[in-house]
Amino acid sequence: MSNDSPPTTRILSVSRGQSLALRPGNALVTRGLQDIAQFGNRARAEELLNLGNTCYLKREYDQAIEYYTEAIRLDPQHARAYDNRGLTYGKVGDYKRAIADYTEAIRLDPKDGIAYHNRGDAYLRIADYARAIADYSEAIQIGPHAITYHDRGNAYADIADYDRAIADYTKAIRLSPKDAWTYRSRGNAYLKKGDHAKAESDFAEAKQRYTNRRGRTA
Repeated sequence: MSNDSPPTTRILSVSRGQSLALRPGNALVTRGLQDIAQFGNRARAEELLNLGNTCYLKREYDQAIEYYTEAIRLDPQHARAYDNRGLTYGKVGDYKRAIADYTEAIRLDPKDGIAYHNRGDAYLRIADYARAIADYSEAIQIGPHAITYHDRGNAYADIADYDRAIADYTKAIRLSPKDAWTYRSRGNAYLKKGDHAKAESDFAEAKQRYTNRRGRTA
């Protein structure tokens, strides 16, 4: 940090009682007012984001989209507002808008692995498997998570690449060994590949973990 004092003396030398707010030609004041307004916009955008999240959880998707849109209007650099609006568009089946919002979120924050994952989900929904796999792969590079391996496995399974699907499901299980759903998905991949013994083993494991999760004796 520089030890030089900011050049405020000449700029702020106004007579007593004279408000800087009354001097619109003062560049420092103008910038200060702009900064204050921007700060206020960001704070309000955060409030709107939270309101949108509440509506999303209540499945009030149209209202959630309105809140996210207003948050973006106030703070166009708000990556999470784009991401969450994209997620909501996906819930109402508008994958084109969802992909556009995820793309903007990624542009604003290229290390946002969640946005890559969510865009991968949207591409998967419209059967654009190559782009879905690419986005899941990018999300994994940023930060590997069980759900991303699982969903990339689904994409591979949809194009009948069962070996890669099984490999991804296996990685997901290593990261989240209690997830019954992934055992079921891998069992389906083994079944379609014709390996009935491994399929049955995975289905049995899925049932065991599902019943344990529900607090019952298998």
